[in-house]
Amino acid sequence: MKKDAILFLIALIIFSTSAFSSCDRCALPETLRTTIYGDVIGFNDKENSHAWLGIPYAKPPVGDLRWKASVPPENWSGTKKALELCSECTQVGDAFASTATIFEANKAILGSEDCLYLNIWAPRFDADHIPSGNDRLPVMFWIHGGGNRAGYGGINKGYKLAASQNVIVVMINYRLTSFGYFSHPAFRNETAKTFDNTANYGTTDMILALNWVKDNISSFGGNPENVTIFGESAGGRNVMSLVLSKEADGLFHRAIMQSGGIDTYTIEEAENYMDDPSPGNDYSSREVLCNLLVTDGLATDRDDAKRVQNSMSNEEIADYLRAKTKEEILGAYKDANGKYIWPPTIVQDGYLVPEMSVEDILKDTTNYNNVPVIMGTTRDESKLFMFMEPKFTSWFQLISGVTEDYYNSYAMWDSNIKKLGAVDDPARWFLSDPDKSDVYAFRFDWDEEGALFGFVDLSLLLGAAHGVELSFIFGDFKTYHLSPFLYNSANVGFNSATRDLLSDQMMSYWAQFAYTGNPGTGKPGSKEMVEWKAWDDTSPGAGKFVVFDTPQDGGIYMSSEEVTTESIRDGIMADELLTSEDKCELLKKLFQASPDYAEEMYPDNNGDLCEFFPY
Repeated sequence: MKKDAILFLIALIIFSTSAFSSCDRCALPETLRTTIYGDVIGFNDKENSHAWLGIPYAKPPVGDLRWKASVPPENWSGTKKALELCSECTQVGDAFASTATIFEANKAILGSEDCLYLNIWAPRFDADHIPSGNDRLPVMFWIHGGGNRAGYGGINKGYKLAASQNVIVVMINYRLTSFGYFSHPAFRNETAKTFDNTANYGTTDMILALNWVKDNISSFGGNPENVTIFGESAGGRNVMSLVLSKEADGLFHRAIMQSGGIDTYTIEEAENYMDDPSPGNDYSSREVLCNLLVTDGLATDRDDAKRVQNSMSNEEIADYLRAKTKEEILGAYKDANGKYIWPPTIVQDGYLVPEMSVEDILKDTTNYNNVPVIMGTTRDESKLFMFMEPKFTSWFQLISGVTEDYYNSYAMWDSNIKKLGAVDDPARWFLSDPDKSDVYAFRFDWDEEGALFGFVDLSLLLGAAHGVELSFIFGDFKTYHLSPFLYNSANVGFNSATRDLLSDQMMSYWAQFAYTGNPGTGKPGSKEMVEWKAWDDTSPGAGKFVVFDTPQDGGIYMSSEEVTTESIRDGIMADELLTSEDKCELLKKLFQASPDYAEEMYPDNNGDLCEFFPY
């Protein structure tokens, strides 16, 4: 009952803060702008900003355009009112990354395949005073997170960042799940080197949206020659995929990857059968097609489905899959327990993403788009996932308290593994080529959420968890639907003044990077800002990354704490708070995340400890 009561209270807080006045969305003549596709009109948003929501940047990818590269939209006549967010792309609800409530998470299928729209926020300028020429403003192009399976371009809002830092903020929707990432020969023309041969349809959406910015953002006061792409979680990984893709060359000029890194899959992993000599993923495109054939009664079991599939022509397979509803497609990704299992995303297709390891690509600047980059993580990345895991917490423990030392110890090692893959390893790979542009890194340490309802210690359970920095980057602690849960002034121990100061400082660093490619001490006029220096690989004690926290917890400072596979391995093995199973679980994650270790090296690095914990 207490669990249900807490869920009800959280839902009530979120619902009670979600309303807005309809007059905030009145089309205003001073927001009339002209694009190459037609005129759009927006509205006055908060913080002295203008906003244009739901502008189409592509034709709806439906019918014959499903599983094809996105294409530009049709022109329109008249003036399009850009006043409302459009539907998120088809996905299964996620309480953290989508419009789903906590009661719909991992159950409801949300969104539409007609979803390729973007949103723009800008400082308020009337039509006669839009910046032009050299006065045009930097563009900050946001790619949302959500595992490439959830999320949308309106879950965060860009008004505060745009207005306070004098930048143009663009946020996009892009195709998700198997509608955005799907590799099957039925959708490839082996004789033509075209975008349609990609497996990364979501990436084509991002590239088309960047081309839209190149062609149109000047009308909004933005500079198409100064575009910073930035994103968090899967959005950060997508930023890295654009850095890797030569097809995006010249469309952006700086890149920020928050909790990113990148995991890529080979064509074989993405589309082969599980029992092929080069085995595919359990939910590769061929395995999913087998599931559909069995569900439709066209095959009796998997073996029969393989036979049927192998007898079908590519045209027959493409027609069969394009005729399926979104519910039927996503239903093929459910396991025996009804849980959704997600397919490979970001495929080394040889068209948008090179058929090389990320390490090999980054060690040579001629392989990728060599621009200044920022990479970073949160100190407690793993706590967002740990606090929902029965292994670590029960609802009783959320109220009475978890075993603090053990909880923090496991979180530290697991979060360091994520930092290794998202920051430290890529930084070293980047800088192995002396021609690399500057690399900047950060760690976000703020953990002052306080106690929800006076007894749920969010500072311990979540702390500086995955995604918590987003509200700081956008200066918005109200409109994200979990904000009232995370940033409630009624939480015991919560301090909004120091939170807001840190947010202002972080926005200033991000904007200065967008302006110049060097975050430095933030934008001119920022008070008492520490210089954020580039990653220095000249010696172990040199500064590597900046730490973001409030003054009472150390403030903002440069740190030289570098992590390696070996340092994490040795620390895990020596940690007396961890059980043997914990150590094996963490070592498995570490070796799977590190390109320096192969599966056969796993037992060599733990002695007999993990004999009964398979790789």
